[in-house]
Amino acid sequence: MLDGRNGDPIRNAHLTLWYDEQAGAGTLLTTDQHGEAAMPAPIGQPGRVLVRLADLVECRTVGTRDAPAGFNLQAIAQHGESTGNHCGPVGRHPAPGELVVFARPLRWYEGINQGGATR
Repeated sequence: MLDGRNGDPIRNAHLTLWYDEQAGAGTLLTTDQHGEAAMPAPIGQPGRVLVRLADLVECRTVGTRDAPAGFNLQAIAQHGESTGNHCGPVGRHPAPGELVVFARPLRWYEGINQGGATR
């Protein structure tokens, strides 16, 4: 997980992943000091992995951020995959077996109208 604005690793980021379909609670992962989290071994032979970030804004194309990002597992294994980065000029060519997710922290005003507002 990299900050799309500057390329720095995002530490202690929380994300949820599912294999093939967004069903159930998914698997909660937390990134380490390098912004990395190991995907657990799947059961069966899924074709893709779905990823949803918590408390971060994904840097992929506007309009696609509502649904969890889906990535082909065979493509990840063969040559690596990366989300788009519309948060800044940073790019990174992933290594085989690597999925690079670009994100950024919420701005202070982006969370104002999200849950918890009472009158």
